[in-house]
Amino acid sequence: MISLNNRTLGFLSLTAFLMGSADRVTAQPPPMRYAQQETLGQTLLETRGALTNWMKVQAAARPAVRWGTWHAAESTGQAAPPPVDLAAKGPGGAPLWSPRPELKDDSLVTLGGNVPAAQPELFGRTVTAMVPVSLTVGLGGGDRIEVWLNGRQLAARDTRIEFKRYGTEAMRPEGDQRNQWLLDLPLKAGENTLAVSVRQSRSPRKFFFSSSPDPLPQLWKQIRKDFPPSSNPLLKSVNAVWFENDGWLTEADPRLERDFLATVFERQPALKDRLLPRLASLEAAKTPVEDPRWLGLCAAAADAESALEACASLEKAVKLLARTCESYRANAFTS
Repeated sequence: MISLNNRTLGFLSLTAFLMGSADRVTAQPPPMRYAQQETLGQTLLETRGALTNWMKVQAAARPAVRWGTWHAAESTGQAAPPPVDLAAKGPGGAPLWSPRPELKDDSLVTLGGNVPAAQPELFGRTVTAMVPVSLTVGLGGGDRIEVWLNGRQLAARDTRIEFKRYGTEAMRPEGDQRNQWLLDLPLKAGENTLAVSVRQSRSPRKFFFSSSPDPLPQLWKQIRKDFPPSSNPLLKSVNAVWFENDGWLTEADPRLERDFLATVFERQPALKDRLLPRLASLEAAKTPVEDPRWLGLCAAAADAESALEACASLEKAVKLLARTCESYRANAFTS
């Protein structure tokens, strides 16, 4: 796979370095993040290489961590939640933290109860790590989420998304509240306490947490934002399978590139004559998937097909103009 250099580490900071066994995984605090490169091809290749290494690191780290049941505490009105002491009692002797087994990880949960808009909901749990490790988690829901680890605030983020009505349907969120935020938890060996404050001013109030988040939807969303398909024909032309969880970002061989080129050649025989020698050269050399020439060839095919389609549309427009305006000389623009 693509080797990681200092530049790559700036794009997707890895949470730990894979050492081959869980007892040798060490923590590194920078969270996983994405950054745009100069070109779409560079961005895709750097992201896939770093993502592959990150996935290996996370797979090695997760077996060393055990997650306790979520609990909820009454809001104290203070800026920080009370300490996550699941045995603590309130002023009247009642438990300060109550189990919330309905808060299932990897599920977008609708929060019940009648909580004032200005009051956050407080959730806590214990997290036990066999060794010091940094693990990426996914959060979502609410308008704003704040996270405390071992009594200290780790991070906070606004997570509000807009709701819109489509026709006669109910209000629907303009975005996915699952894995809105990927955050690294630098866990110490032994028992850790995790507290999450969720504030939301409207119903339905939602909460999402995952100890094994899927970063791919957010990565593709950002890539398409930085490189709009309207001006990047490759993203507009490839099959939807490219963007799936077992699609291009996690593919270990160039099968998707081969399939895409075969489809373009079928639609545009003229391009096959021009580009097939480049494909044959890559195949003969058994060129690995991380070689930029694979994406370069696909981008060239997509750009050329887009140009041919534009020319075909222009030719139709010229012919229509020639039929409606006898004095218009169309011969120079049509075949």
